[in-house]
Amino acid sequence: MLRLAICFVALATFYLNSIPIRAQQANTNGCDTFCNLSYVPICGIDDRGLKKIFPNECVMKSENCVNKSSFQRIGNGTCP
Repeated sequence: MLRLAICFVALATFYLNSIPIRAQQANTNGCDTFCNLSYVPICGIDDRGLKKIFPNECVMKSENCVNKSSFQRIGNGTCP
């Protein structure tokens, strides 16, 4: 029974990570805003020194395009 539960969780995780989602629901300004559900958090910083955690790099790039921001990846996980 435990093996079945582990297998189910693994399949559900694989399936959810392959579904494209919109990174932003606002006006996309012609930007590609489709990202998968992979949660691989990264820390980004913009040219004003503002730090922000993004769920993955695709979401950061989409937000940069849509909001005309300049976040760059400075590390994995939470921001220092």
